[in-house]
This record gives sequence, structure tokens and C-alpha cells, in this order.
Amino acid sequence: MLKDLWKSAAAEGNQPLHPRPLPTKGERGESLRAFHKSTKRTGAPIRIWSPCPPCLASSNTEITENLSDLCVKSVPATEGTEKNLPSRGSTSRVPRVTSWLFVALCGIFLFACRLDMHIQPKYVPYDASTFFADGRSERPEVPGTVAHGHLRTDELLYTGKLNGEPADVFPFPITRQNLERGRERYNIYCSPCHDYTGSGNGLVVQRGFPPPPSYHIDRLVKAPAGHFFDVMTNGFGMMYSYASRVTPEDRWAIVAYIRALQLSQNATLEDVPAKAREHLTEQAK
Repeated sequence: MLKDLWKSAAAEGNQPLHPRPLPTKGERGESLRAFHKSTKRTGAPIRIWSPCPPCLASSNTEITENLSDLCVKSVPATEGTEKNLPSRGSTSRVPRVTSWLFVALCGIFLFACRLDMHIQPKYVPYDASTFFADGRSERPEVPGTVAHGHLRTDELLYTGKLNGEPADVFPFPITRQNLERGRERYNIYCSPCHDYTGSGNGLVVQRGFPPPPSYHIDRLVKAPAGHFFDVMTNGFGMMYSYASRVTPEDRWAIVAYIRALQLSQNATLEDVPAKAREHLTEQAK
């Protein structure tokens, strides 16, 4: 059959040859890769067209198509077949598009990494300023300015002083409820150093911390109530301030309980009420 087709093609040699245009290298590669992917799972062979001289020489479309069927080679669809297929060629735009996309993403990331959140146009404490005449970034308080909700006009309540001197009075009447509250706050914040009796031998001291003075020494027994409030507010010696931990009202309750502790350690029988004194006398017998 091939010989007959060859003779027919030769008989038409006087006619101008118009061979069918062959696919380009890139087109062959794309089609073969598509065939490979479609037959990879089933194991079907890939049909690769390899043109022969009769196919190239014939101008008869029908003859050329018949010859092309004879020029097909069967290649098994294996794992290595795709690697041996023709490459896409330099005309493929996929790598070029990928490169431009990568460049665009890099540009986006570059412009997105701004330092405004780290280097902000602001003043930090004690920065110099060329804007204000005095050269300071901090501005002085406007006379008469009061923070909203913090108007502390009661000097005794918030400072423990009257006319700048420690006061020996309380800013509110002391009740049993105040003493109970003072004992609770004292046991939480004061007893670790001052112990539960105020003698200055708490658990922290027993483990090596310098002991605070006893509340029962003559100097502190005669000290005004405002002295204890001022120490709790501003700290004294090794003791730091408790102003951020204990409210002013609770500080005064602790002062009242310290007075009760001092009284308990130095009380006499005459300080006991009459009814309670009779009960104590009976217990002593």
C-alpha cells in the first residue's frame, strides 16, 4: 500500500508541491503534554506523529493524511515520558508572565513595609522641641486645670495633713466596720513584714529581710495618725509606696487598726469598759 501511495505521489510530480504545514516545536510540546496527562492514569500509549518524505512531498491532502497514519509511533505512557517530550520553546509566555508577577509582588511588599508605625512624628518624654519658644516638648500645666474625676479638695483625706502638717485626726468617724476592713487590709499588705501584732517580725523578716520598727515603740505610739498614712502613701526607708495598691479610705482604715494594735499591747485594766472589766476579773479568779 505504501508503494502505491508513493507512485501516486510521484505521478503528480508536475504539479506544484504544497506540503501541509508542520506544527511548531512549541505546539507539539503542548499537545504531547496534554496527551500525556490524559493517558497517564490509564496507561494508554501516546501517539506521536513523525513525518516521512512522502508526507512532506505530497500535495494531496487525502494522501498526506493516509501517510500520516502510517507515520504514527506508539509510545508507552510512563513516568519518564513527560520529561522526554519537546519543550515549550522560547515562544511560551508562561515564564515571562510568572517573572513579571513576581516583580509586581516584590514591589507591593516593598511599598507596604513603611516605618510610620515605628518611627512616628511624636515627642517622647524630655525630647527637645524647636516648635515651642522654651525649647521643651512638655508643656506646663495651665493654672487651675483639674483632671476629670480627680478633684482632691479634701487635704486630710488624701494627704493625711492639715495645713501641711501630719494630722492626728481621722477624715471620717471610725466604726467597727472600718476596723474590720483595716484588719483585713493590714493582714494582706502589712503583716508579711510587720507581723500580725505590729512587732516587726513578719515572715519576710524571718527570712533575712531588714526588720521594720515595732509599732509599740514610744516614738510610733506618740506619732500622729497622719504619719502612718503618709508612710503608706509615699513610702519610708525600705518600704515602698502602697498608694497604687491601697485606696485612701483603706489606708485610713489600716491606720485605725494600727492604733487598735498599739492599744492592745499597752492597755491597762482601767482602759477596759466597766462591764467587760467585771468579766475579766471573774476570769482572773
